[in-house]
Amino acid sequence: MKRLVLSIAVVLSCSVAAGTALSASRPAPGEGPSGEKSGVAKTAEQIRILATAMEAYAVDNNAYPAGTLDDLEKALSPTYVEKMPRLDAWETPLRVETSKDRMNYRITSAGSDKGFEARGPVGCPADKEKALDLADDRRDLVYYNGEFVQLVK
Repeated sequence: MKRLVLSIAVVLSCSVAAGTALSASRPAPGEGPSGEKSGVAKTAEQIRILATAMEAYAVDNNAYPAGTLDDLEKALSPTYVEKMPRLDAWETPLRVETSKDRMNYRITSAGSDKGFEARGPVGCPADKEKALDLADDRRDLVYYNGEFVQLVK
């Protein structure tokens, strides 16, 4: 009887250890099979970093920075962001647009197809409608005035 109990204990402890190892090797949500973040997750993170820098700049300057990515980098780095994100996960430059009065901004990634969708000027009605559960990573990721208005799951 002692040998049977000992055998069951060994089998159970091996099963628990194996289960722990299996669950530890599973990727977190938004991560690929080897634990790397998906292109959408990486890009959303880059956009949030850039948006945070733009928001901080606006607090100090009462307007959002405007211009090319080079202009933005000069305005934001290193004061508001150590290294300004310029590319999405698919190596396409982010599109950053500011309204003429510099009170609104939009940051767009072209998505995995690397082609930007047609969109109106900053502040257009499409910027105020949310599409947050798109299933196609070829769609643009769009961040407008502090929140995603178009995002792929």
